[in-house]
Amino acid sequence: MGSFSIWHWLIVLVIVMLVFGTKKLRNVGQDLGGAVKGFKDGMKEANAEAKPADAAQPDIGFSELMVIGVVALIVIGPERLPKVARTLGHLLGRAQRYVSDVKSDINREIQLDELKKLQTQVTDSARAMEESVRKEYESARSVIAAPAQEAATELQSVAKLAEGLPPAADTTSKSSA
Repeated sequence: MGSFSIWHWLIVLVIVMLVFGTKKLRNVGQDLGGAVKGFKDGMKEANAEAKPADAAQPDIGFSELMVIGVVALIVIGPERLPKVARTLGHLLGRAQRYVSDVKSDINREIQLDELKKLQTQVTDSARAMEESVRKEYESARSVIAAPAQEAATELQSVAKLAEGLPPAADTTSKSSA
């Protein structure tokens, strides 16, 4: 919406004078100022507890705001405009706070999901490491067990020889028992 020429503003002024008359036109500035102040106060009250919103604000220029204000003045009337602007400010502040809360909830859910994925990866890695260590332990045990058994048998036979018993008699007695 481009800027308006002086003729556009004069036409709007004539329409306002025809709708409200010249008596009410004297208070229009005060009413419009009160409406803007009420809107700002409503926004401040609604955002008092909320964090500042990160959302991008719409790009509305001064001329668009003036047109919106004049149309609101014509449609709503100068008596109710400040109250409507204050209520609109409250509602807009609540909407911004709601959007901010939804964004933060979504971000928390995303972070929670990422943490769950990370926990699953760490758990899987720990299980794989445990299985690898268990396999290495079993293979080392089997490699060491056979020579250890042979060494134990040989040690027993040497011990019996030292006692004076023949090793062949001892092995036959073990096999018969």
